[in-house]
Amino acid sequence: SWAGGVVALLAALVALLPLGAMVEAYQGMRIGRRGLSWLRELTDVDRDGYSSLLGHGDCAPLDGQVFPAAREIPGNGKDEDCDGHDAGAERSAEERVVPIYASRAPTPADGAPLNVIWIVVDAMRADSMSVYGYDKPTTPYLRELAKESWVFTQAWSQASTTMLSIPSMLSGRLPGEMTWVRRDGRLSPADSEVMFAERLKELGYRTGLIVHSYFFNHFKGMFQGYDRVENVWLDGKMKPWFERSSPIATTLAIRFIERGLEGAIDGKSPFFLTVYYEDPHHTYATHREAYPRFTGPSKVVKGIPRKYQKAKARYDGEIAFADRHIGFLLEYLRATPELWARTVVVVVADHGEEFGEHGGTKHARTCYQESTHVPLMIRVPGLAPRRLHAPVALIDVAPTLAQLLGIEPDPARMSGASLWQATEGGGASFAGRPVFCTTIGGNPRVPDLAVRSVRHRGRLLVHDYVNDRDELYLTDEDPLEQHDRAGESELGQVVQELRAWLRATLRGNVIRDRLTR
Repeated sequence: SWAGGVVALLAALVALLPLGAMVEAYQGMRIGRRGLSWLRELTDVDRDGYSSLLGHGDCAPLDGQVFPAAREIPGNGKDEDCDGHDAGAERSAEERVVPIYASRAPTPADGAPLNVIWIVVDAMRADSMSVYGYDKPTTPYLRELAKESWVFTQAWSQASTTMLSIPSMLSGRLPGEMTWVRRDGRLSPADSEVMFAERLKELGYRTGLIVHSYFFNHFKGMFQGYDRVENVWLDGKMKPWFERSSPIATTLAIRFIERGLEGAIDGKSPFFLTVYYEDPHHTYATHREAYPRFTGPSKVVKGIPRKYQKAKARYDGEIAFADRHIGFLLEYLRATPELWARTVVVVVADHGEEFGEHGGTKHARTCYQESTHVPLMIRVPGLAPRRLHAPVALIDVAPTLAQLLGIEPDPARMSGASLWQATEGGGASFAGRPVFCTTIGGNPRVPDLAVRSVRHRGRLLVHDYVNDRDELYLTDEDPLEQHDRAGESELGQVVQELRAWLRATLRGNVIRDRLTR
């Protein structure tokens, strides 16, 4: 019978286990990774993306509903995620992440609607910004904005790759809880995912999005709710715009505002504008027109090997280039006091950037602090500036704006929490709240990749779903996340506790389906 043949095949494959160990030993070699991927695909009998052999962790090789990344259903007597137990109902209650909403948020005295400009800078690390204490003057304009903003010093991106991070923050949902589909061969949020622009459009807002051609080709699912989408690559091609798109982004932003300026000032036509500044993204160009030159290692940012210091200096220059053009947009807004008095400004980065701290460069492959610690600044007219140190996430921005603009909270649709609560009691209500990261491989030509992490009370757990491997870092004593403690028996309970948080927040299909493969 077919089942008997499968069992016989599995029995025969057991003999491959020593070979599997040998292949694992050569994972660092390109041929080893490809060979391992091929063997795992060959031995994935039930086609759920996991093998029961070669360290892939499928505890039910003939059941396609049971595999390490499956969602655990509490109390049904079945171990769906292969962690050795069935989560009980009482444990499930502890694992839930419940959005927090403050009782009230400030509104303009005259009750008129506020405009919102949401600035997203690609790949800008918080620790490389002078506004966050960096010892090189990379962000003088944002430093001025900080003087009238809420500045969050412990803000974390929910992904180290743009394709997950921006749709996630614009919907206020964790990537692991969202539903994703394949569009034009690329990962995209499903139509059922509600972008924040859709909610504002229903309220009569003019909505605009300024990005580049890559988004048009691959990320159209995040365009939902935007009336107008502008391309900073003016002719649709990468060159020469890729190395200097920040001035174009500012120009298009001002043009969008000018087209409806009269309505924006008199309160009849508020706007919501998302502006993407690309320049800090690799590759790092040198801008010769009187921009600062940064050389030598920083005394503040630690852990970057010497061989990456020149690249880091060029990267710092790219941040300064983007900062200057963001500054021009802010000066334009200030030049019209009535407009500035009605405009909320949010500044974030979609993720960070690596410079060899864990052996890699660029981004999109890890969830360590250099990839996920990002800036978050929110300027609300009439609110006093503050520095807030509670751990927060970029998925918190949309629910925060929703509350500010008088939109009814929707916990069923948003994973994030309103940040108004973080200002009360020194952020005590946020202190015990975990923050998450998800990243998957975006290129089918490279080895499979699926990593998630959770940060909670000075601990970071990184789980590799492809290899079913954990890393544990005690970040209070190891802030650069260099010493993996997952193998220490006395910390086994900590690993299990943090893995429970990861299980509780994997309700979507991003890990299971990996639609970029």
